[in-house]
Amino acid sequence: MIAEKAPLFADFGFCFRTKGASPHDFDIDSMFKDHKEFIKHLCHHIVLLSHDKQPYYYSIEDDGCALITWF
Repeated sequence: MIAEKAPLFADFGFCFRTKGASPHDFDIDSMFKDHKEFIKHLCHHIVLLSHDKQPYYYSIEDDGCALITWF
């Protein structure tokens, strides 16, 4: 659903915030690995689903946790 709606905007951003200490009992490194994989898939699907309006530019941030597109 996110990939289908992204081309409706002039610019679109999606990010997961920087890792930090968590009081919860879970593997945060594993969670961010999943987040990075989601960002790559989201970017791929936005490009595929925006037939009429291909992104002018898109960027995945160096840490892999953020995606920005301009249409």
